[in-house]
Amino acid sequence: MEREMMNKSRPQAKFGLIIVVLILAAAITTGCSEKAKEQKGASEKSRSTPVTAVKATSQTVYVTQEAIGLIESKAAPFISAEAAGRVKKIFVDVGQKVIQGQPLAQLDDENLAIGQKAAEADVNRLTILAENQEKTVDRYTKLAEESFVNRAMVDEQLAQLKALKQQLASAAAILSRVQSDLAKTTITAPTEGRIEQRMVDEGDFVGIGKPVFHIAAADFLRVVLPFPETVAASLAIGQKVALSSPSAPQVQVQGAVAEIRPMISPGARAVNMILDVPNPGGWKPGGTVKGIVIVEEHPNSVMAPETCIVLRPAGAVVYVIENGKAHQRIVTTGVKKDGLVEVVTGVKEGETLAQDGAAYLTDGASVSVLETK
Repeated sequence: MEREMMNKSRPQAKFGLIIVVLILAAAITTGCSEKAKEQKGASEKSRSTPVTAVKATSQTVYVTQEAIGLIESKAAPFISAEAAGRVKKIFVDVGQKVIQGQPLAQLDDENLAIGQKAAEADVNRLTILAENQEKTVDRYTKLAEESFVNRAMVDEQLAQLKALKQQLASAAAILSRVQSDLAKTTITAPTEGRIEQRMVDEGDFVGIGKPVFHIAAADFLRVVLPFPETVAASLAIGQKVALSSPSAPQVQVQGAVAEIRPMISPGARAVNMILDVPNPGGWKPGGTVKGIVIVEEHPNSVMAPETCIVLRPAGAVVYVIENGKAHQRIVTTGVKKDGLVEVVTGVKEGETLAQDGAAYLTDGASVSVLETK
């Protein structure tokens, strides 16, 4: 009986053992599979190239040309003596600011003052004579109407009156000329500015036309910018120009092209561009100035850092990152400015581009993005 019971329990024990073995085998197989997956993922991760990424942006791009030019005074006249005489007094000196009409020097006017008095006396004398003669004419006219004198006597008195009036007009002209010459003995500033040069001293005798002062107007300046003749076709009147000068580096002036000289300068082979600008303060005629003129404007241009552009046999390319993969795009580039490059074709605004590490990528390569700027 016991033997029969033992024979019946042996198959059940074997079946249980088989189940245990199967469970253990399944567990081992599952563990190995998970481990294999982890190893595969780690292997793929180790094969991906680490890169930093950046978004393509959009902005307005300005194409510019630069030149170093010269600051000139818009008005820099030489002031000459308009009357002859000895310099009696000088009121200003080099570097002094003057306003229009301000006296600069006084010439000796003694002789002209005497001449003015003589001319005034002559005018007064002839004025009195002419007034008396007018009364005489009136009296003779009444006598002639009453037939006390003949008409010939009236005509004679009229002729004398006309002669006196002619003499009076001549004397008045002489007086006016003397007064004008007397006024010219005071040399005045024709415009506002600063005295750049003084060519006379007190006691010097100056003749008519001799330069005595050189004055430069510093409030309004003229800027001359020479550009190579190769860019002459891109220059036009009205273009915006940013100006700066080392004499006042903290100040920048915005101007517009007022004139482009029609001839190319023979020495420098350059096209001269002219701008008239107010002095922002600190700029001096004769100083240098840097001008940046905007010759083109590209609105809504796609921009990318220069490090995103990689040279390949196919040309300039970028790598667009999508779903952990780098996709090569052939691009056309344009203007470079401040470390950025205008991407004319090949990239859209907002796309993610590989930056640091882009040179090590190939089309379809796996990447791991360390940072997106």
